[in-house]
Amino acid sequence: IWNKDNGECMQTLSGHSDMIKGLKVVNTNILSVSKDKHIYVWRTDSESFVKKVRSTESITCLAVLENGDLMTGSIEGFIRTWNIESSNFIDEFRAHDKSVYCILFLTPNMFVSCSADKTIKLWSLGSKNCRKIFDGHTEYVWCLEKVSDKKFLSGSKDAKIFLWNIEKTNYEIVFQAHKDIVRCIRMKNDEEFLSCSADGSVIEWNLSSSKQKQSLDLPGKIPINAIFITDENELVIALKDGTLQLWSSNFY
Repeated sequence: IWNKDNGECMQTLSGHSDMIKGLKVVNTNILSVSKDKHIYVWRTDSESFVKKVRSTESITCLAVLENGDLMTGSIEGFIRTWNIESSNFIDEFRAHDKSVYCILFLTPNMFVSCSADKTIKLWSLGSKNCRKIFDGHTEYVWCLEKVSDKKFLSGSKDAKIFLWNIEKTNYEIVFQAHKDIVRCIRMKNDEEFLSCSADGSVIEWNLSSSKQKQSLDLPGKIPINAIFITDENELVIALKDGTLQLWSSNFY
């Protein structure tokens, strides 16, 4: 846990034995999932976990439901639902043929998932029947970002970003400028979004156009794993070499 104003590490949470694949902050709790097959619940005022739940497979992503339950994706293509308060497993179903990389809720009862099988699927909460399959990417689909209750963005190893509408089968717009896998997409506002890539760049896009507005190329082209926009509109960049960079809003 970092102080972004001075770069000081305020707290270190240790427990996982393998790569951490997802983090969510829920009230005063931090939820983490890992390839070590565990879900950890941490409190922001303690360096030790308060709860530990084991899955049967390596966990690849997580999402939090409106009622506080947790949904996870697995390396074998399963999506599972958990009640964290009781540590009980609720339900599971085989969603994809390969690893599930991201789960995104569009509404409290509707979500999409993406996978190494190159597909994106639309689901209703509580149903194990896929409502729609979105095909278009030629490599595995790594990340998703909500635009509205009916629209979302997807990023892939094919270096492309697609804008989808759940009422249509084909993508509406393709955004193409990255030269490597698109690792993360973040909406900046209703009309603009940012994307980052293993090619070491961050690109700002206009949602209604397929052209980039501007880009930031990091020295040395260090692969970027994730980006985050703070409440103060600053940009946090997480690099593959383990460092974090904080950029002012002057970049974009």
